[in-house]
Amino acid sequence: MTAHPFPLISDRPAAKALLSLLVLASALLVPTMAWSADPSPKVKAALDLLDRNPTPKAFLEAVRKAGLTRVEAQELEKLMQTPRYEAAYRALRTKAEAENHGPAVPPPTTRGVDLQALRQSIRQEHATRLASLQARAQSGLQQPPARMASPPRRLDPTMTTRMATFSRVRAATNSSPVRLTGTQPDQAITGVVLVIQGRDLGRQGEVTIIVGAEDPRPENAFDCRIIGWGSEAIHVMVPEAIEDMHRARPFPNGRRSALVWVKPEGDLSGRWRPITVTLNPDHFEPVIESVSPPEMTPGLRFAIRGRNLTAGAEPQVKLSQSLTGMWGTLRSLGYNAEWIEVLVPEGWDRFRAGRAGLTVNNGLATSASFAVDFVPVEEVVEFRSDTLDACSWGLFSILVGAIDCPSQGIYGVEERLRAFERLTHEGRTFTGLANDWQVAGLTARELYRDGRGAGCYFEHAPAVGATEFADTVLVGWANSFNGIRCQATLTIRGPRGVPMSR
Repeated sequence: MTAHPFPLISDRPAAKALLSLLVLASALLVPTMAWSADPSPKVKAALDLLDRNPTPKAFLEAVRKAGLTRVEAQELEKLMQTPRYEAAYRALRTKAEAENHGPAVPPPTTRGVDLQALRQSIRQEHATRLASLQARAQSGLQQPPARMASPPRRLDPTMTTRMATFSRVRAATNSSPVRLTGTQPDQAITGVVLVIQGRDLGRQGEVTIIVGAEDPRPENAFDCRIIGWGSEAIHVMVPEAIEDMHRARPFPNGRRSALVWVKPEGDLSGRWRPITVTLNPDHFEPVIESVSPPEMTPGLRFAIRGRNLTAGAEPQVKLSQSLTGMWGTLRSLGYNAEWIEVLVPEGWDRFRAGRAGLTVNNGLATSASFAVDFVPVEEVVEFRSDTLDACSWGLFSILVGAIDCPSQGIYGVEERLRAFERLTHEGRTFTGLANDWQVAGLTARELYRDGRGAGCYFEHAPAVGATEFADTVLVGWANSFNGIRCQATLTIRGPRGVPMSR
């Protein structure tokens, strides 16, 4: 293969500037020539050979050996475009186009991708899956009937009288010597020991917790079991019966304001102190019993059934996935202690196809993880390679070259480009796909063509579904008097928002 000795001409801005300088230099160094009817001897010899219908190789070798000057090459170019030689030149180019400079075997078939059609197909796949899952979810989305409330608590017959006394002494001046300074812990937790701290606590008497300080009724009052009574501290067990009151009328966030009333023996009024009663998290741990359906995808409304799913506030439903290390909170549309209606937002992403864990936090505790299957929405991304130029002209054509031609051969060329040696996306550079991303298609696009004796194909093209692409080679070839510019496009698809590589 013989490299062309003349400078290259391009339609790019920098090359055009160079061309302008060359034209200016030629104007200064070479006198303008008006071609006459009688061409120079070298040009005349080339035209005579053209008339004899030579092979492209023979014609190009003769022109090369003739050693044409720049002006003579321009003259030959001009004359070959005239009607006198047009047919002969067309015949020469037809022969050149038919030369077998292309691949010896048919190149592998690559799958071109209609990006718009592929995206529409992905949207349709998701819509079909969502409709199927939504149909399966319908039975679970029916809110179950409210559970029967616990029967009214059997009150101690004396409680009504005691609470009437409490209401009277609460409004009057209190002369009790008891001083209450605090509690440990700060909040009274059902089923847990509460230490009431103070001074002059007297002899062991009664300790009552009245839930709802604003409404001290007998049915809201609960006697505490005394564990120990001293002059500065009283140890009592917070009654678990308070939890039944919550089940009948849920406490907001599992907490309720209350009063603790300490009435030592012989003290007619005693002292009271405001506190907060909190449900015992160990008694209200949420349990997920079923998820309908146990497969989810963005846009799906599904149902969770179980126990203690709320403790008086909106439950927090979280989906997490160990495969990706991602998690997020789903939206609750409706709920009670045994049922939650949940929405997976349309724009939900970052999750791969596969197992995920669903948990519910009711404000007091978090459930064990319940396994579900997640099906993500896919997205499509395209990558384009650098352009590849393959061109091969006679000496005269170089002077008016229509495309950038970095490497030329007199009788034909073949150029290679490692099209996707590495890819960069959102700041990441990678040489292979991971996390369920895969090749969806590979296309070679012609950006420019001059003549039919040129083409592009791939070597080591990745198959659809492959995860490796770095060895892909874009090959461009051109016979004499032909040229082509190509660009490769790699299309990949995978779960939306998930990194394409490790």
